Amino acid sequence: MVTTETQPKRAAQKGLIPELTAPVSKIRIEAVDNWHQEWVAVLTAIRRSGQEAALMLDNDGWLSARQTVFAAFNGRRVVAYLAFHVAPSKTTQGAVVLEAGRAVLEARLDAIWSANDVAGQGVDHVLTGMAEAHALMLQCRTFRHDALDVC
Repeated sequence: MVTTETQPKRAAQKGLIPELTAPVSKIRIEAVDNWHQEWVAVLTAIRRSGQEAALMLDNDGWLSARQTVFAAFNGRRVVAYLAFHVAPSKTTQGAVVLEAGRAVLEARLDAIWSANDVAGQGVDHVLTGMAEAHALMLQCRTFRHDALDVC
């Protein structure tokens, strides 16, 4: 299991992600999957928001290794989430883009949601920034938001 707790203020100071506004500054953001202790709460939030179809779950409920979900928590309450997946880039004809014999990877945003009480306070921007940074770490060339209207 990979769980990353971040300190948005420190990361924002380094220019990696935008800083949260004061009312939500105590929110923690973690990468979550079906092994995470709060997975059921995250999955419930995703289902309630109507975006369950965006998850790459197998028949046993396991999240695909190609997909990453970040969740924002206020205590144990899920207040926001973002999901994206990694795949090879393809040409308009559907061929995999290669560079030096290796597939060029891209990240694609699958779902994003914020609770009404934190909407407009920067949580979605922090989640997007963290996802973009994580995609770069995974050696993705681009992070595509075109499927959803976000930040």
